[in-house]
Amino acid sequence: SEVKLYSNADYTISCAEDFDNSANSAMIALPMSAGTLTLGGGEGTLTIDGSGISSLMYLILSQSTLILQDNCTITNGNVTYTAIYVSAGTFTMTGGTITNIHSTKDASEGYGAGIHVSGSSTVVTVSGGSVCNNYNDGTNQGASIYNSVGNVTVLGQSVASGSQFTQNIVSGSVSNAILISSWDELVSNIDLLEDEAVTTEFIITDNLVATSKIETLVPVKITSSKAITITRDENFKELFFDTYASLEVVGAENAIITFDGNNIVAENSIIKINANLSLTYCNLQNNSNGASLGGGGAIYISESTTSTFLKNCSIINNKAYSGGGIYYGNNGYNNYIENCTFENNSVTATSGTGAGVMLYSGNLYINSISMNSNYLADNETSADLYLYNAKQPEVVLDDVVSIQSLWFYFSSIFPILKVGSNLSGDVKVVLKPSSSSYSVNQLITLDSETVLSNTQVGCFSEIKDASNNYYTLLASGVINKN
Repeated sequence: SEVKLYSNADYTISCAEDFDNSANSAMIALPMSAGTLTLGGGEGTLTIDGSGISSLMYLILSQSTLILQDNCTITNGNVTYTAIYVSAGTFTMTGGTITNIHSTKDASEGYGAGIHVSGSSTVVTVSGGSVCNNYNDGTNQGASIYNSVGNVTVLGQSVASGSQFTQNIVSGSVSNAILISSWDELVSNIDLLEDEAVTTEFIITDNLVATSKIETLVPVKITSSKAITITRDENFKELFFDTYASLEVVGAENAIITFDGNNIVAENSIIKINANLSLTYCNLQNNSNGASLGGGGAIYISESTTSTFLKNCSIINNKAYSGGGIYYGNNGYNNYIENCTFENNSVTATSGTGAGVMLYSGNLYINSISMNSNYLADNETSADLYLYNAKQPEVVLDDVVSIQSLWFYFSSIFPILKVGSNLSGDVKVVLKPSSSSYSVNQLITLDSETVLSNTQVGCFSEIKDASNNYYTLLASGVINKN
């Protein structure tokens, strides 16, 4: 059967004071047999008011279907569970509003004050309307929508700020997540988060085209359950992300998140980070930072950044004035690169440095890295990793696959080079002091307790200075001129 409930004038259905508020009661419950209930769609607004009393406002079971349309508001529910509890069947929201729902049960059944999806055979589609100003008690998750194992699709929904977790769709045990299928959705949803203190997670469901800069003032996490690509629009020349709070992008081995500059000569990097940065299983590629003194073809890490962490990432085919792949500014903090590849990055100016990575200052911890075919402007000189000495850098090399050229440039502060126990591969070092008066043993300081094995010593296949004088690294850590 099919039932439509609407009003051509503003009308309110309220919950009676003596309503049975037991766990399985509901103002409207759909039966287990097939049936469809459509709410809204009239000329007036139909308001279904829980009066701060009702438990479940709607219970959807088995093969039944609930459709929520424009001009229907579900509100003021002080619920033990949630406003709309979908254990099976179908829920479609094309309009209407679910608002001011207070979920009081501090357990999984109370997750998702607005909509709770629990059955694996459920199908929930939200293509319009608003889910806003809902609140969960205790450790409950997903103030707007909670999805445990069902099939949930969200397209262009507008979930306003005001919930305990602003516009959240939670999948399984992951809290604070919002499904995103377009760049405009990502922009508008991040704009709503100005006052959020906790990290908000965005799950990217489709490939995106970046058309405008996103400025983040609160912690943001981006994930995806499948491989997706975010591509620069041909008319877009700015940063993808200009972050003033932590940014975390988490892909997976079978769900890599790719940021593609589209080989367009832009005016910026892909990401500028002014706080903590963490990238896992990400590709940053094909970006050309054409700014006259632009640093960072893919990523620019500013002086105010406190720490960075890159793991299982590829930085490929990017260009900039300095730091063709990544430019680390004068942050003076710890930066980690693990199991990453830097390839075919370059600097565009003859005075540019660091075709793969430019580290102005700070510490760099490298584990299992491959840096190849990263070139300076003359297209011949390889400078994969370039370290400047505004502050004393500490570089730790461990399990290196290949670094074709590691340049140290310094005037009065000497870099500290540490060798990890798993060092392997091929490292070529160029020592570039600003004055020829420094003795070579001052140029690199090894940890005083470090004794290198023959294998580790052999990893340094070439050590030379700017005048092409060659040196040998001994097991004791001493560098001798040949």
